[in-house]
Amino acid sequence: MKRKSLLVFLLLFSAALLGASTITVEDAIALAKENNKSLKVARINLESSIRSASVISYLPSLSVGSEFSVSGSAIDETYSMGLSPTIAATASLKIDSSDIYDSKVNALTRQSAYNSYDQSVSSTENSVRTAYWNLVGANLAVKSARRNLEDSERSYGNVQEQYEGGKASTLSLSQAELSLYDSQIAYDNALTTADNAKLALGYLIGSQDFEVEESLPDVGVLRSFEEVKGMVTEALSYKQAVIALTQAELANKALRATTLYPTVSVSASYEIGHQITGPYENSKGRSSSWDVELYDSAKLTVGVNLPLDHLLPSSKAKANLLNADSNITKAELSLQSTLESLEQSVERAYRSVETAEKNMAKGEKHLEMARNRLSLTEAAYEGGRATFDALSDAQSDLFASEISLLNQHLTWITALSALATTLGVDSASLLK
Repeated sequence: MKRKSLLVFLLLFSAALLGASTITVEDAIALAKENNKSLKVARINLESSIRSASVISYLPSLSVGSEFSVSGSAIDETYSMGLSPTIAATASLKIDSSDIYDSKVNALTRQSAYNSYDQSVSSTENSVRTAYWNLVGANLAVKSARRNLEDSERSYGNVQEQYEGGKASTLSLSQAELSLYDSQIAYDNALTTADNAKLALGYLIGSQDFEVEESLPDVGVLRSFEEVKGMVTEALSYKQAVIALTQAELANKALRATTLYPTVSVSASYEIGHQITGPYENSKGRSSSWDVELYDSAKLTVGVNLPLDHLLPSSKAKANLLNADSNITKAELSLQSTLESLEQSVERAYRSVETAEKNMAKGEKHLEMARNRLSLTEAAYEGGRATFDALSDAQSDLFASEISLLNQHLTWITALSALATTLGVDSASLLK
């Protein structure tokens, strides 16, 4: 934890010295782990659960106390005072067959708490990764929109010059104005999207003074579906379901131990103190001094209890035993359901990654064709063989192809991250 805090401090310190610094996706995740309020709550819940699972129930009860009293009679005009400082220790021990499961139950409780915390961390990491790459993609879309706007401005300038020289019609000038206006709207929208994306990431990491990388990660080769499906037992939700089943089985064993077998209880206590009585006046006379008397008391109790309630067909003990059996059955069904649901989720996520990869290949081909079309159309327009409308369409098609390919790349990244989160593994482990 100290090393992570140091890393976050260095990142923030560098940002303060150099202005908005460029952070990687891993830097963003480190900042989120340090600053994200949801994770702070999850960390507090983890610590509380660990403390509760570490309680030793058979520790003795210790106390130190004192009692002061004044008593008297108005009729007899007598009085007395007393002070009783004491130290007491009490220990109770209940021994039954369920005690052998206590350490296992506590271990499972701790593991379940860690899994719950890990799920919160994994969810936050996925959110940060998605927000980070969305911001990178939004910034790239701004650059593409700016290039498209610059092309439209140049085209409008050329048409305006031709119009003023009597070589272009009013229709061509109107088309150029409309194309420039549309490009400006697209650029403004891209800026707004990028601003919103930065706000979303900043909220997750607890800072707005940062910049992100300028390119998206390369697309890797996905492992086979069977390999990925084999990782399903690493999923945190599956591990939690396994723990729930084990807890149900242990609870059943512990209940049977206390319901069917004898229980031995031992209780011991010891108290030592002083009884101090002070100035008094009664029938025996008057005293102005304090009398001190030392006393102690010890007690040991041993008991054996053999429960018989389970022999009664409609007793609460009998119902509890049957319900414990039912809880195991429910936990087994829940585990099976969790596994089936995970397998379906993994398959859907895997297909999403595959689809995005295929669409990217199509998008790259379409982008190549759009660039070639624009190059040919520009040459034809300059030679008087193409209209401005055709040139504007070619420019718009290129811009749309760039944005489409960018979106497919983002879809691939987020789909891979979602698949990794579902399985509880790192994204890199899903690639060859």
